[in-house]
Amino acid sequence: MDGMVLGLYLFATFIGGLVSGLAGFALGLVVSGIWLHIITPLQAAILMAGYGIFTQGYGIWKLRQALSWRKAAPFIVGSALGVPVGTTLLTVINPAHLRTVVGLLLVVYSVYGLVKPVIKPMQSGTSVNVGVGFLNGLLGGLTGLAGVIIAVWCQLQGWPKDTQRTIIQPALFAALSMSTLALIVAGALLRGLAGQVRRDERRHCPRYDRCVVMTPEDEALLKRVVPEARTAVLPAGLPVEE
Repeated sequence: MDGMVLGLYLFATFIGGLVSGLAGFALGLVVSGIWLHIITPLQAAILMAGYGIFTQGYGIWKLRQALSWRKAAPFIVGSALGVPVGTTLLTVINPAHLRTVVGLLLVVYSVYGLVKPVIKPMQSGTSVNVGVGFLNGLLGGLTGLAGVIIAVWCQLQGWPKDTQRTIIQPALFAALSMSTLALIVAGALLRGLAGQVRRDERRHCPRYDRCVVMTPEDEALLKRVVPEARTAVLPAGLPVEE
């Protein structure tokens, strides 16, 4: 990281930690607006989940006598089912599309927080809460933003803020822990896959008369891995016939 990028990273981290301390969640919502422009989505998701464990762990310790693990249990179970799905999507989704989705989520949640619409309290059963937990875990595995969906859902239940926090924090801590583990495994798998691709390139590319790439940047990357490779830049859409 250069100085400006590091400064932005630390600024976003500080503001995210401050908001998380005040609200009990939302670190990921705050930092993602900057982080997703300076680091990869996988790195951002791992860092958001990892930092979230630290901040939520402190909050849980402070509120340990008041936490409602029984009410949080359906959300935790659902998150355990959703996290692997979200992590799998993260390894294949286009980073630009992910930034757009997270940006829209930030806008929608900000508008919701400012407007604070008066909604008749909703009643839900265990199965519905498990489904909400699944969506929360999916979002957490995909972006590291575990807790947003549960927080909104608890608000829609009409519960007092203190009650909401005793449910959100344990559910969020559990979802972040599972997301961190899943994201670390996904990162290790991706590194292993990238290593296998590089080994295949070193083995096969020197055998060919030409290795076709789509951009000069791709050519430079290939040359870095296989200096002896003979390359030809062929932008997408151009005919390959002689």
